[in-house]
Amino acid sequence: MIKKQSKYTAALFLLLSIATTKGMGYKHDIIATFGSYPHSTGIAKLQLRNAETWKNVTPKAMKKDAYARKAKFSNDGTMVAIVGPKNIQIWKGNTLSRKIPIENQMNIHSMAFNPNNSSLAIGDKNRIKLWDIQAKTPKILWEREILINKDLLSKDTDKDLREYLLEVKPAVNITALSFNQDGTEIIAGMTTDDQFAPLGFIKSFNPTTGEEELFKQGEFKQVEGYPIDGEEYPIDDLWEKDQEIYAIVYDRGEGYRLSRLNKNTKKINLRTSKLEYIAVNHDRTKAAYITNKDLEKISRYPDKTFKITITLLDLATKTSTKHPVKSEIAPIRSICLNANGTKVAMMGQYYEKIYILDTQTGKLKLFKTEGKASEIMFKPKPKKKEKLKKRSEKQRKAKHRVDVIIKTQG
Repeated sequence: MIKKQSKYTAALFLLLSIATTKGMGYKHDIIATFGSYPHSTGIAKLQLRNAETWKNVTPKAMKKDAYARKAKFSNDGTMVAIVGPKNIQIWKGNTLSRKIPIENQMNIHSMAFNPNNSSLAIGDKNRIKLWDIQAKTPKILWEREILINKDLLSKDTDKDLREYLLEVKPAVNITALSFNQDGTEIIAGMTTDDQFAPLGFIKSFNPTTGEEELFKQGEFKQVEGYPIDGEEYPIDDLWEKDQEIYAIVYDRGEGYRLSRLNKNTKKINLRTSKLEYIAVNHDRTKAAYITNKDLEKISRYPDKTFKITITLLDLATKTSTKHPVKSEIAPIRSICLNANGTKVAMMGQYYEKIYILDTQTGKLKLFKTEGKASEIMFKPKPKKKEKLKKRSEKQRKAKHRVDVIIKTQG
């Protein structure tokens, strides 16, 4: 009996160990820190940390040289593209341990993986490139130059402003990129690199040919904004969902707005009021934001305790919930949101502290950053699969062995 029981236990242990191997997901949220201080030449290494314990779970290979001024995860979290001091690198695999350098270009404003992780779109000054990253040696599929001309400007552009832009011809920064849900469009947010005339454009391109498809000249009115030190842009982020384009639009003195553009009518419907900080989860289903009003009172009395409110917005149902937190977390530089909206992480303005709010319990945890990190984001979790239908051969054999042992003990 003891021998049979030990066989049963061993087989069950084997099955459980296989089911929890690498690539089957992980229990806790993972937060990535990276970036650099403003006006600093130093760049922090990308670090991955457990959001519950703050334990460093960065793969060994990344700890050595994964310096990241910017970073972008694929939707399933199995790839991350980083802009380092020398080139752009892609780290691949569930453990993010395989490094692939793809381009010696530092002036990158935006990046986006397509839905099946076979290509990476990169936006810099005046140019969009699409890379094939499945090939043994990554290669450029196409590149598109974006220049100020009569076709790019809308017919609704102010006459004097139009004449100024056509005369000066400032550069166009590609500040936001994303693929639509089925990967058949690349949506780009662009901004003129001119402090006197910062205008935003939204264009759509065919990922196969690089040709422009939607929002052609005159169809979309520019978004006006005012950059700060050349680091803030009218279009900060954008994505497509259910035939609508959502855009996070920035305007100095006004803050951010989450805007919605109908692809058929070309009309913008503002979704939110003025916001100081806003973050959207990787699935683009939820948003978290802090209003200007809350942060204004904290900035006046930084040594006192106030209550501010983080609002969670469900982008599908349009419903929102408010989560009051104590103001010792302020001043704040940036925020990010996990996949299901249960955690909001906030980086302090002086880059030394990270606060993580559990929106279900209201508990707030404080952690310290390491190095010169200035940006944070949650690592996406791999999508759950139907385990019974997609078992590996090894898993099926292990399950069969357990079934046989159970029957023999019957």
